[in-house]
Amino acid sequence: MRKLLTGAALLLLSLPINQLAAILDIKYGLIAAGLAIAIGYGLLVTSEPLRKVWREGRRHMEITIIVSGLITGLMGAGAAWLLMRQEEYRATRQPPSLFPQAQVAPSVGPMKRELVDKIRHQLGLGEALRASYYRNIGTADLPTAITNIEQWRTDVGDMLNAPPLRNSGATEYVLTLGGDRITEPLQRVGEVLANLDKWLAQGSSAAVKKDVAGLVRLRKDGVALRNRSIRNDVEWTKFHREFEQWDKDTLTEMRNIGVRQSDVAWFEILDIVPSLEFQHAYNDPHRKDLRELSEKLRRLLEVTQRHEQN
Repeated sequence: MRKLLTGAALLLLSLPINQLAAILDIKYGLIAAGLAIAIGYGLLVTSEPLRKVWREGRRHMEITIIVSGLITGLMGAGAAWLLMRQEEYRATRQPPSLFPQAQVAPSVGPMKRELVDKIRHQLGLGEALRASYYRNIGTADLPTAITNIEQWRTDVGDMLNAPPLRNSGATEYVLTLGGDRITEPLQRVGEVLANLDKWLAQGSSAAVKKDVAGLVRLRKDGVALRNRSIRNDVEWTKFHREFEQWDKDTLTEMRNIGVRQSDVAWFEILDIVPSLEFQHAYNDPHRKDLRELSEKLRRLLEVTQRHEQN
């Protein structure tokens, strides 16, 4: 009789364990509920009262097997129903950490405010799609729900790949880590919103490094141009044209990446150029180009450093 009561108690106990795990998102709650069901069922069917029933049932073995199968099937169907309800509850409820309630400060610029609105819109849409997916499991509408989830992932990727989050790593964090196609990515989008300043800083830092890389490459090309040996007029003419083109390309790159206008003008207009001597100067025009190029290389280095710091 004790085994019968213990088994029945464990079966009943598995229900609150399962529901509590769903509400609190306990990682191993479902496993604990499953173990309670298995142990309780084992104690129940091997208890002395039921063993007497099985012994009496040997006279009508077919009926005993059918009744045992029905009991087991009903218990399995009940457990499956509870699991589906639990997943539906998880899909439709709104976790507190998913939608941070922090208000946008008045000093926040319009770009950040617009980004916050976009992320919240995708969070709300994702919650609705996740609920739709679990509602439509086993129905003809399931493929449509899956297609909508994939479109949501594409839209979220486009949003995270656009400025100001471009190059921040948010896209990879949200869409390429482990988990299913909607639940974990949806949670990680919420985490991006909760730590938006950190992701914006990472995106800004990556963008600056990418911009500065162009200026660094141009300075490297300029140094190589300045150190080139010139032996005749043809080579000097080619050198002069390349110097003028390098100067134009550098100014274009500065304007494209948003270097301050004062720095652009400081680089463009040399005014006084230090009088430097170059042993490999071919003639006076070549010597003049070398002096101007050297001064521009020095200013380009300072402009690059200031732009990176700012």
